[in-house]
Amino acid sequence: MSTIAREYFTRLFEAYHRACTRTGPPPSFLQKMQSRTHCQKYQAVLVSGKTVEMEPPLADALKNVKAKVFYDGTCREALVKEYAPLGVASIK
Repeated sequence: MSTIAREYFTRLFEAYHRACTRTGPPPSFLQKMQSRTHCQKYQAVLVSGKTVEMEPPLADALKNVKAKVFYDGTCREALVKEYAPLGVASIK
C-alpha cells in the first residue's frame, strides 16, 4: 500500500473514531458519487484530509447539505474556508 493511501485511510479511521466517541448515532462516509438527497440525512459533516480541490459533485453536495459542515486540521484551509473549523488535527 502506498504512503498516500495509508495516510488517506488513517485519516478516515481517525475521523470515524472521533465522531463515534462524540456522538450517539454511528457515522458514515460520504462519497462523491452519493446524491444530494443522501446528504440531507446528516446532522453534521466532517471534511478530513482535503488537500486538493474537491470534485464538483462532492462540492455541490456539501453546499446543499442542511447540516453544519466542519473541517479538521488535516485540510488546507484555503480549500475549506466556507466551513467551520473543528479545532483538532490528525493524531500522529
